[in-house]
Amino acid sequence: AMKMENEIVATKSGTVAQIVTAKGAVVETGAPLVVIA
Repeated sequence: AMKMENEIVATKSGTVAQIVTAKGAVVETGAPLVVIA
């Protein structure tokens, strides 16, 4: 299986409060991945 890894850059500083997307899920461009608090 092909493994893909992408660097994600946050637009603000903070702490990850919640992971919204399941590990290994296929997501669309612009979909929320985490909630930053």
